[in-house]
Amino acid sequence: MKKWLYAMIIVIVLAAAFTANYLTSSFSLGDSTKLSREALDIGENYYLSYGLHWEGYLRPEMIELDMRSKDGSLISKMHDQVEVEYFIDKKKHTGAMDESEYQKYRSEGLIDYVLVQDAPVEEDNQLVLRVLVKNEAYIETVDTMILRYKILGIPKEQILKFDGFLEMEEDF
Repeated sequence: MKKWLYAMIIVIVLAAAFTANYLTSSFSLGDSTKLSREALDIGENYYLSYGLHWEGYLRPEMIELDMRSKDGSLISKMHDQVEVEYFIDKKKHTGAMDESEYQKYRSEGLIDYVLVQDAPVEEDNQLVLRVLVKNEAYIETVDTMILRYKILGIPKEQILKFDGFLEMEEDF
């Protein structure tokens, strides 16, 4: 009888610990990189890095990452004004760079990008967005990042505030 009682207590404690971790674990965005509108060339790929911190005991498995504009629409890879692709830089070397710098550092072995859904999540990650602005009339409207992931196979979604890709112009 005592063995059953001890087993039941262990199961309850483990279930409570998992539930607490599942409910309280989360991502947060840290350091960010932005482009100035003056430095932006339409049709050029830019690689911008963002600190992505994981707070939790169990490591999640990333499913996907999306961005949403202020009007609620998702910024898909094939958006008519901007394309965004999501990576984790395993070597944590990226700041802000254009396509030629990316090719140079890649050939030198200084960067190692993995698609977000293929990357193992660490406590501190460097999220890299490949951003391609397609239209001069592009107005920064992205305001949230949506992370979808699993903890022990159970899906979870988190929405993070996102400040955008471009530095806002000052009003004088």
